[in-house]
Amino acid sequence: HRLVSTPYPPATSKLGESFYRFWYRSVTGTWASARAMEARRLRNTNGIIKRVISDAVFQSVIYSLAVAYGYYLSLGWYGMLFFFLQAPVAFSMLEAVNYIEHYGLYRKRRVDAPEASVLDQAHKEGNYAVIDRAYETVSPFHSWNAQHTVTNYLLL
Repeated sequence: HRLVSTPYPPATSKLGESFYRFWYRSVTGTWASARAMEARRLRNTNGIIKRVISDAVFQSVIYSLAVAYGYYLSLGWYGMLFFFLQAPVAFSMLEAVNYIEHYGLYRKRRVDAPEASVLDQAHKEGNYAVIDRAYETVSPFHSWNAQHTVTNYLLL
């Protein structure tokens, strides 16, 4: 993502930050960030019904509830309970990968970058291009990714 290794994305773990603190910040921050991005995307959409139907975050919640209902229909209450118990485990595994891949990695700020207050305002407004230009270009050094077949299969 374009804000990787900057202070702004909630899914970038900071040097010295525990996994549990990162997990809470990432889960709540990612949700809030997704809601804010959708609100900006839909701000010119006319009509409440059209706005709700077009909301990707709302759709993902509905799809998840539909899957849970499918578990209920096929396996009963135990199936639905399994779904709701495994969901936090699944997204916690994803957060663990984010924590490891981004731990303590930062892009250098350019000398001609705007002041922090300007970048904070740009982040609040969703003007990510301003933030992206304020830092060095993203490279493989900004994530502990390993683009190898074996490691990708291990993540499955």
